[in-house]
Amino acid sequence: MIKGTVIFQMANVGSKSEGSHPFLRLEDGKMVKLALRGDNPFMHTMLRPYDLKNVVLEGEYNENGKFIATSIEEDVPKAE
Repeated sequence: MIKGTVIFQMANVGSKSEGSHPFLRLEDGKMVKLALRGDNPFMHTMLRPYDLKNVVLEGEYNENGKFIATSIEEDVPKAE
């Protein structure tokens, strides 16, 4: 399990893959590229609803350092 905030931002400026791509801002502030298994890697349709939301993910890092999530859900604070 990993926690962070999904943030779409411009990446690969000046290349054919330039565009808005998903990143995960970890609790320590580090930004890592993010993908969701089964999602369209060009449209990120399944990740877009989580933009700017705190999330909890399951998955693993690939050989390039990108976090490949197998599940994602919003991290909703529990009421006391």
